[in-house]
Amino acid sequence: MKLDFRLLIVDNERRGPEAVEDLRHYLDERGFSLVETRAPDLSKSALVEVARQKGKDFDLVMVDFVLQEKHFGTDVLEWLREEMKYTEMVLYSAEAKSELQKRMKKTEGVFIAHKDDLEGVLCGLADIVIGKVVDLSQMRGIVMAEVAELEVHMTETIVRVLDGTEGARAREIVLKVLRDLMEKRGELSQVITEVLDPGGRRCVADVVEDNRIFSARWKWEGLKSFATELPPSLREDTKVLNRFNREILSRRNVLAHAREEMQNGKPVLQSHGGRRGKREVIDEEWMRRMRLRLRKHRRAMEAVCGAIVAEFGGMEADGEESSS
Repeated sequence: MKLDFRLLIVDNERRGPEAVEDLRHYLDERGFSLVETRAPDLSKSALVEVARQKGKDFDLVMVDFVLQEKHFGTDVLEWLREEMKYTEMVLYSAEAKSELQKRMKKTEGVFIAHKDDLEGVLCGLADIVIGKVVDLSQMRGIVMAEVAELEVHMTETIVRVLDGTEGARAREIVLKVLRDLMEKRGELSQVITEVLDPGGRRCVADVVEDNRIFSARWKWEGLKSFATELPPSLREDTKVLNRFNREILSRRNVLAHAREEMQNGKPVLQSHGGRRGKREVIDEEWMRRMRLRLRKHRRAMEAVCGAIVAEFGGMEADGEESSS
C-alpha cells in the first residue's frame, strides 16, 4: 500500500459518485493519497484481465450495480473475486440494500451500500485497509521505503543532468559539493581527490551513485545547489526542499534507531538519542505527521527534480534528451 491508497472504480458513468472525493479528503487527513483507476472497458474479458494483471495493486474496489444491459455489478464482483480474493470490495446502488443482498448470494466478502450512505462505507473500508498496515513496525518499513525512493530519485536526477546538454555546468556544481564534503569528511579525501583531479580514475557520476561516499544528505545538498538556478516559480517547492534534511532525513534516522516499547498499555517506538539528543516517542500521531510531511516533500521534490532536468538538459535512460 505504501502512502498511496489505490481504488478501482467500475461504473459506466463518466462522473463517479461524490463519495470518492469525500474519501480523498478523509485519506488526506491521515497522510495517504487516493489514486483512483476507472475501468475503461466493462466487458468481462477486459475486467478479468485487469484483475489478473493489476489486481494486487488495488486496496479497494467499488462497483456500481447498474452497468450495462448485458450484466450487472453483481456479475462483475464474481469475476473480480476469482482473481482478487483478499481485496476489499463494495457494491453500491440507488436501489434498496435488501434487494442487492439477494443478488449477492454467490459472492462472499462484499460490502453493500446505498449511494446515500456510500461515503461512510468507503471511509470505513479505508480504515480496515489502513489498519492492516499502520502497525507501528510495519509503518516504519513503509516510511523507510518512501525515503529510500526519494533518495533514488535524487541520485537519478543528478546523474541525468551530468550526462545532459549542460553536463559541464552540472559537473561544476557537484564538484563544489564534493569539495565541501571533503572538508567535512577527511577520510574520504583520497577518493574525492581522484574525482577533482581532471586525470583521476573516478568520474563524478560514480561518486554520486556510491552511497558510502555521497549519502542522502549530500545528494540533498547537491539538489539545493542546482535549485538556486531555477526560476522563481519554483520558490515554494524549493523552500520545502530546503527543509528535507530536518523534516525527513533526521526523522528517518530517529525511526531507524527506535525500538518497540509499551506505554500506557499501547505499543510505541521509543527513539534513543533522537534529534538534538532528545528521546522521542513514536506513536500513531507521530507517524501520521510523518506521512503528511513525506507527501509534501515527494510533490516538491518531483517538481524541483523535473525543473532541474529541464534546466540542465538531463538525458533519459536511453540517451535521448528529456522532454520534461
